[in-house]
Formats: sequence, C-alpha cells, structure tokens
Amino acid sequence: MEKDHLDKELTISAEITPSGIKAAAKLRTLAAVDRLLGSAFDRISAPIEAKTAELRAEAANRVQLTKIITSTLIEKIKSDPDFAAAVVEKHLHSVFRRHEKMATLVEASLDDLKRLPPTAEEALEGGESLSSAFLDRIERYAEDSTEDQIREKWGRILAQEIRKPGTFAAKELRILDEIDGKTASLFERICQYRIDKFIIKDFSGDLPLSEIEDLASAGLLSNPGPTGHSVRFTEQPSETGRLLFIPFGNSAIGTPYAGPPPSNLAYKNLINMNDQNLMLHVYILTSSGHRISSILEDKSDNNLERLCERLAGCLAPSEVIRYKAVDGRYQIASIHKNSAESEKDN
Repeated sequence: MEKDHLDKELTISAEITPSGIKAAAKLRTLAAVDRLLGSAFDRISAPIEAKTAELRAEAANRVQLTKIITSTLIEKIKSDPDFAAAVVEKHLHSVFRRHEKMATLVEASLDDLKRLPPTAEEALEGGESLSSAFLDRIERYAEDSTEDQIREKWGRILAQEIRKPGTFAAKELRILDEIDGKTASLFERICQYRIDKFIIKDFSGDLPLSEIEDLASAGLLSNPGPTGHSVRFTEQPSETGRLLFIPFGNSAIGTPYAGPPPSNLAYKNLINMNDQNLMLHVYILTSSGHRISSILEDKSDNNLERLCERLAGCLAPSEVIRYKAVDGRYQIASIHKNSAESEKDN
C-alpha cells in the first residue's frame, strides 16, 4: 500500500498544543505550522476528526487536479505522450517530497520546543506570527537539505525563532547553510565553554590557528589576532569599597581583589594584569556566532560556577562573587573562596 502522506501531518496537528507552549509563542507555533504545511488550523481545539476529513478532502482534490493536469498535458503533447507523463510524474514527486521536508521541519521544531519550552517571558512577548522573510528563507534552505540536516539544524532554528522572534537574520541563515560539518562540530565543541558571547580560554585551551581561521572565516568567531582577546574587569563602587566587575548578560562576577599581578603559570590562560587592569582571557563570538549559539545547549550557569571557583583559587585570599540580574538589579547568587582560605575560616 502506498504511503499515506497525511499520517505525519495529522500526528503533528495533534501535538501542537504542548502545555509548555502558550500565549504568543503558541500562536507563533501555529502560524508557522500553517505557513509551512499549508494547512488551515482554524482553532487549537478543533477536533482531530474534523481536521482528518478536511485533509482527506484536500487530498482527493489533489488527485483530481493531478488527473486534469495529466490529461491536459497529454492532449497538448500528443506527439510525445510518454514525455508528458514523465513531466507530470516528476512534478508530483517534487511536490510530495517538498511536503515531506516541511513536515519534518515542523516536527523537528516541535520536538525542540518540547525539550526546551519558551520561558514565561518568551511565551508572552513578541508577535503572533513569524516574519514572512524568515519563513521564506528557512523553507528554501530546508527544501535543499537532507532530513538529518533539517532535524539537526533547521528545526532547532525554527524553534528558537518561535521562542525569540528576530533572533536570526538572513546573515545567520546563510552562515548555517554554508558551514561545513567539520566547522559546525568545532563550533559546537567550543560553545560548551561559552558564557554569553565569550568562550573562556581557560576552559577551551589554546585553539590551533587553523581552527581559529576556520571559525573566523565562517563568521562565527572574532579573529583574536596575535595578542588574543581579553575582557577587562571594570571598577565598580560597592559598600565594602573597591569591586572589580565583569557583566555576562543577565549574570556577572565581581571581586574586591587588589593584590599583585597573578604569576602562577597554572592560570596563564585565565587572567593577567595589563597596565594595572585585571584581564580575563577569552575568545569572542561574533554577533552572528552568538545568535547561532542559542540553538546549542547552554552551559553558561555551570561555566559561571566553574569560572568563579577558578578565579577564587587564583585571586586568593580575595573572594569571588557571582551575581544574577533580578528586576534590573544584580543580586548575589553565590560567593566563592579559595578552599584553603575557607578551611581557615572554619
């Protein structure tokens, strides 16, 4: 029996109401499904049986239209009916193949949304539909991709755009379309050590020049040049006096450190002193690289804790404080001390 192309579509229509996708985010999901699958989802609560009947009728109309097209072409090209039939068959195969890929794209994005539902803030913010330009582009890229590529890349991109509309512009989609497998794997590996747009060099180690060039050429990494990239701790006022501070998006780290320049070679990839400024060694993602990193597992929280522990060991006896932004203000999330100093306090 020939494969029923409606099966996957009906399964998807039954799964587009996970409890984690709500409000504006749910409307964006439905609008994207409607646009990419070409199905009219009138109401989220519409009975699946009614949708089945509608889709079956649509399929019947498609078969009837196919017969008409075939008949017309054969009538027009009487001298070569085999050619006309071949044209029709090729066209229909293309139509069904495209439909399958769009179904895979939607299914992959829904899987990713279930894995990581929009936050309460994301679910309420943004419009009720995605940009037509974005959907046109991702549809075109998905059509030219394998099913594995759709699941590993384009489905995750669609899901992230539903969470945060406007994340991906044409430039990011072009980078993702052109990137080779080797560079993609390298990018995913270094993003394990990401905090915001920074790759912590103490965690990633020194990247070979060839890898830096590959990432920079792909538009994912800012070229560090011969001197490398560092982020300066800026001095902030505090109740206890001098505080050196680095913000990382919605988080930050601070330390009252005021000692001599660190000299331990074990920390050579972590920090140094430059003109009396304390510097953290990093690699810096481009704005496109930072956006693309949002489809990968975000290990920023673990990396922040690990960074605080490393800094506490390097800057002892000073403590290192981790902050979290709450309602626009930084609040202390954790305080880290060198283990030897902690034992003295007990």
